[in-house]
Amino acid sequence: MITYYSTKPVWGAVVTSSDLFNKAADGLMIEINPAQSVELINRYEKLCGLPDKCLANRKQTIGERQQVLDAKVNTVGGISEAFFKKQLEILGYPTATIEQFQHIDSTTRSVLV
Repeated sequence: MITYYSTKPVWGAVVTSSDLFNKAADGLMIEINPAQSVELINRYEKLCGLPDKCLANRKQTIGERQQVLDAKVNTVGGISEAFFKKQLEILGYPTATIEQFQHIDSTTRSVLV
């Protein structure tokens, strides 16, 4: 006598596994973006040298940490006043100022002479 078994429980397990896989993949797509990362944020911060000296002694929310990480990873620029002003604006300091000092070396005439 041949007995046929229902495949519904097996198919249900496959569908459930597929759903779990899809949810995990969706979550990974979110985690790839440092501005949205929660699970991988500690790893991202370690790779980027965060928190830096400016933020080391300050408790930050997850949103603030994501904002700083996003600025560190995704901002294009160089060492210029405009670059740093934009960074400060992104980090929530739109009225910050930058004080520049003149570089004096041995070839520069001293004002005191």
